[in-house]
Amino acid sequence: MVYYTITYSIYFALCVGLFGFLKRDYRVPLVWIGGWLLMPVTFYPDLIAEGQGFPYWIVGLSLPSDLWPNKLWTVSVTTLLCLIFYEWDRIKQLRPCVWDAFLLAWCFWPVVQWSFGLDAAPKVWQSILILLGVWGAPWMIGRVIIFSVQDAMSFLRWMVVITSCLVPLALVEWLIRPILYGVVWWESHPFRFDGAERYLGFRPLLFFEHGNQYGLWICMVSVIGIWFLKSKQPLLSFRSAFLQRYGDPFLVGLISIVAILSQSVGAIVLMLLVTCYLLVLPCVHPKYLVAATGILLVIGGVLYLSNTIPFRKLATETQLGRKVVDSIRKSGRGSFSWRISQDQKALPLIRDHWMMGTAKWDWWRELNTRPWGYFVLLLGQFGAVGATLNLVVLLGTSLNALFRWRRNSVWCANQVGVLCAAIVVFSSLDGLMNAFLFAPATVLAAGLVRLSVSGPS
Repeated sequence: MVYYTITYSIYFALCVGLFGFLKRDYRVPLVWIGGWLLMPVTFYPDLIAEGQGFPYWIVGLSLPSDLWPNKLWTVSVTTLLCLIFYEWDRIKQLRPCVWDAFLLAWCFWPVVQWSFGLDAAPKVWQSILILLGVWGAPWMIGRVIIFSVQDAMSFLRWMVVITSCLVPLALVEWLIRPILYGVVWWESHPFRFDGAERYLGFRPLLFFEHGNQYGLWICMVSVIGIWFLKSKQPLLSFRSAFLQRYGDPFLVGLISIVAILSQSVGAIVLMLLVTCYLLVLPCVHPKYLVAATGILLVIGGVLYLSNTIPFRKLATETQLGRKVVDSIRKSGRGSFSWRISQDQKALPLIRDHWMMGTAKWDWWRELNTRPWGYFVLLLGQFGAVGATLNLVVLLGTSLNALFRWRRNSVWCANQVGVLCAAIVVFSSLDGLMNAFLFAPATVLAAGLVRLSVSGPS
């Protein structure tokens, strides 16, 4: 614990000391994106050795738990404080809006739970502090740094460029196995073995919370790179005409190859879906696409959470169900059915607290397992009201941007807001099966407040 506190303190001191000397265009990307990609995740209280069990009790950093302080909180709070210290002129330009009110309601939802007599874990003040750091700070960062199309493109460009610097490290772990976290930070990562062996080589982990999160990150960055390439927007600047012409295609192609090599099937599927969505968007009215997707998700979510369709019983007690499960296992994707089974085990614990939530991060503890999907964890801890507030913060501005989009070409600079919205929405779908979210989604969602000019204000 002391080791991580010292590490985070050094990071904070370096950022505050150097922020003012950096060029404004790349201050935040270097501090926030660089910090997120390289810092140690958190102090893990219960590490396990290989072959001694699975650390199911470790949840993602986006929800309050015993994993605090952590890097998402530290990196976001540090960046926001640097903006306050050095760029107060940009802070003063902010104008409160409806979306900011939803953000505050979400961050202070634990107070409402406490007022209803729920015994919170973590404590109410700590939950609020964590939510303000992992949701409020990234939201404010997005509101401050993304005021225009050029600001959004700059942030996305830096995401691609900084991520490309990790490609050699990712290739090393793909060839050998996930080892760098332990080498650099002197502590073994608890999920270093989970899903590491893939069809070809290993899935890298680097300094992410989980290999799934690494796969989601590299796949979404690949989509961003493809958009820059197809939109003829430069990623790199070279004096050589040859490098200027072929540098960007090489960089994007390399990231795309590494994304495929991650072999995170869910993330690769989402990468293909968001790319196809951007391709067909000009041909189909976005309202129909968004509405149809939303209706399917709502109906599916209600059926899933209410157990109207007994998925576990169908999978274990019917011939067709057993064949489907066996087929999934034989394809090497047995984790898919396993994750659904973990959610299904936990659902009965939610039904008595479905409106307000339990206010406890480990409400699933008595099961000796936990749900693997973020949204089930969210619902159990904060209830339907809290989950709705969180989803409005995460998806509200993106869905608003897609609904209000006029049918123009997506592949041009002034449509970067559509790219941001699509990235946020599709990356968030990973939360159906994983507890580890795409960290920049909150920054991009907040940036859409200004990019989506016709949204609520």
